[in-house]
Amino acid sequence: MEEDLRSLLLAAPGVAALAGARVSWGGRPQGEGFPAVLLHLVSERRGHGLAGPEALADARVQVDCWALVYREAKALGRAVSAALDGYAGIVGATRFQGVFQENGRDTSEVRAADGGDVVEQLFRTSLDFRVRHQQEEP
Repeated sequence: MEEDLRSLLLAAPGVAALAGARVSWGGRPQGEGFPAVLLHLVSERRGHGLAGPEALADARVQVDCWALVYREAKALGRAVSAALDGYAGIVGATRFQGVFQENGRDTSEVRAADGGDVVEQLFRTSLDFRVRHQQEEP
């Protein structure tokens, strides 16, 4: 699911226009610019029956849209929401039964730029999605 959700975002024109290929899971590669999208798997659960685990999974994914300017973080968040909220279909080996935005929030933080004394402010729009999915048979 992770690779295919990333592919879905990379293929979205609005996300690509703002973040390019800067969409990654877990952390932002060092030295990569902004704006950028970071994906985090918060939780994933599968049902179980007498025959074992069910194919359908229910995941919660946090999508953080980072930028050096608030309006860019917000615009990227809107582009991500437009690409994912309500999406259903097959991407790669994953059948997305439904992707639904559940929450959103804006924050900012200050960090030292390039490990030096220069300080920069980063802006973040975070979106929480419920992702119902299952892997397709090869």
